[in-house]
Amino acid sequence: MKGSDFRAGSASRDITPGTPQQLSGYGPGSIERVSTGVHTPLAASVLVVSDGETAVALVSLDLLNVTRKFTTEICQRVADLGLAAVTLAATHTHSAPYVPGELLEVNPLLSYDADTSAYVEDAIEATVAAVREAHDALEPATLRVGRAENVDAVWNRRGDGPVDPELLVLLVSGESGTETVLFNYACHPTCTKPFSTLVSSDWPGTVYDVVRSETGADVLFVNGATGDVNPRDSRKSRSIEEANEYMEAVGRDIGETVLAAVDDARETAPLAGSLSVFHRDLPLSKRDLAPRTKLEAEYADLTAEIDAYGGDDVAPEFQALPGDDPRKGLLLDRWYVEEDRQLYDIGWDEYDTSLTLIEIGGLAILTVPAEIHAQHGLDFKATADSERLLVAGYADDYVGYLPTETAFPNGGYEVRTCKFSPAAVERFRSVAFDLLDCALGTD
Repeated sequence: MKGSDFRAGSASRDITPGTPQQLSGYGPGSIERVSTGVHTPLAASVLVVSDGETAVALVSLDLLNVTRKFTTEICQRVADLGLAAVTLAATHTHSAPYVPGELLEVNPLLSYDADTSAYVEDAIEATVAAVREAHDALEPATLRVGRAENVDAVWNRRGDGPVDPELLVLLVSGESGTETVLFNYACHPTCTKPFSTLVSSDWPGTVYDVVRSETGADVLFVNGATGDVNPRDSRKSRSIEEANEYMEAVGRDIGETVLAAVDDARETAPLAGSLSVFHRDLPLSKRDLAPRTKLEAEYADLTAEIDAYGGDDVAPEFQALPGDDPRKGLLLDRWYVEEDRQLYDIGWDEYDTSLTLIEIGGLAILTVPAEIHAQHGLDFKATADSERLLVAGYADDYVGYLPTETAFPNGGYEVRTCKFSPAAVERFRSVAFDLLDCALGTD
């Protein structure tokens, strides 16, 4: 049996762009959102944990997404460290530079005709440096899990859908006196506005400041099952200045909840046991599409309607159109049809990705390369029958939305942009439950 004593080390590197970059996250109507400055910095933050035989790196990046290519490149560059897993989780801020990826590149809602390759390389190099520094800093450490709840900071944008109010903290106390706080909460970082051109880590950046000021700890954020969950009052119309104030208020609220979870962790027994890593392949089948000829006809009809109302010269920033301008809905519908055309043309039936589960002395971390609806996370936690399951979304790859099967008939943005079939969602859940059973013995 592996030793029960853990070692841990943490590190962080700045990944704030030093030059103007195409920002990512708000999709149609924000295509020309190029950064003009910095509101809050971006970071690659790393926690490495080892039980003496097996070691893993947990990486939090203030980006909209990471991709399979991005993750593979970093794993290859730190392969000599012998880590059993390097999990990269994007916080999903909507005000970070564009990171293109395989499926992202065929999504006209989130793809941009912009070259951010130099920035991406800089982010990769910074992340690799942080992983190496955290690994070099490994020292005997005590790991504790704490929890708190905040139901008021979030709402389900589908109206009647659930939220997960639980906020989990992994508190790591090193022998030298250093502390690291990794927190997990399910909420979109979408307090900024689609036309804001300032780089921002959104509300997580305020949380980092709140927790650091009170504890002096390094802080990492791992987002959860947040595909249909936004910050409270996020639909209210605000100026960019008002949005920044709102972002800080949401961050302070969640930051106080993190501190409550840290206090709870200090009262709990340390994690003990071993560290294990489980992987499962996850092939996802493409959703059914209309014939190419029908898609062409739909696109032409929508274009004719748009032209009749004044043309599509407003397309790059159509979110700024008044609500009564009929082009607003027509342009969005045309974006959807364009995505269907591109999905039709790329010639794939299944996309192969994977899930990983990391078990650290009773704490289970399930990584998911997607934006999953809150109900998925709640179901996983209920099946695990554990207060120590951390669901990490936006991890290691990015396939877009995976709604619940019951959400498909209701439509909506997440369903309309989902690239996969209801059967793919069923397979995703089956593989996730299998991982939980393998690691935690949930049967």
